[in-house]
Amino acid sequence: MNVIRAFVYRDLRRFALLILLWMVAAFIYFAHDFLDGAGMHMVFLGSLTWVMWVSFVSLIVHDAPPSGTSEFWMTRPVSGAQLFLSKFIVVVLFCAIAPILSLSMAKICGLVGNGWFQDTKNAQAIVLLFPRLLVIALALMLVASLTRNTLQYIVSLFLTGFGVTLLSVLAPRQTALSSMSRLQYSDLLKWLLAAMATAGLVAIIYNQYKHRNRLATIGLAILLGLTLIGIWQSWPSNSRG
Repeated sequence: MNVIRAFVYRDLRRFALLILLWMVAAFIYFAHDFLDGAGMHMVFLGSLTWVMWVSFVSLIVHDAPPSGTSEFWMTRPVSGAQLFLSKFIVVVLFCAIAPILSLSMAKICGLVGNGWFQDTKNAQAIVLLFPRLLVIALALMLVASLTRNTLQYIVSLFLTGFGVTLLSVLAPRQTALSSMSRLQYSDLLKWLLAAMATAGLVAIIYNQYKHRNRLATIGLAILLGLTLIGIWQSWPSNSRG
């Protein structure tokens, strides 16, 4: 436990200023509807905010990547499980909780536009954003755990994004988010997929830190993706065609 705590504290100290600056930028971005949201400078700020968010995962994971055999931490009394847990905590803090705090502060100040709330349940909208951010952050952490540096990470994200886009074009029936409105018990499906994705990603990333087997990790990730898509495709729909 002391090893995990030391790793977490070290990463928090290293990224404290950076995450603070990012939260300020995120606060402004969330409030863009009230701050000339149509301006090009706000578009740039929005893009920069999310690029920085995605980059945080690389900074956190690649400090001690679990994808090789010569990293410094392997020469110390640090297990893969300890390293995984410490990195997992930091990723959740920086990539899931920090954005929620920024959005909450903007909402408290009355600066959040309607674009961030898809329905009338404004009181729940911030809470419902957490599982989405968590799943995306874990997916990014999985990609980072399979790569050894930021360049590999970015290239892998690009190829993965291209593959997902191609898949959505080839199988458009229920892989598009817009089709969710035609599904029966869509809220149940959302929570089921989020729970399965979270549990599956945590287990797969842990396996990578524990056994450092890229092929097994990639295979498990593909299996998880196919399982989630299969559930989505087979979920009962209100309309066919």
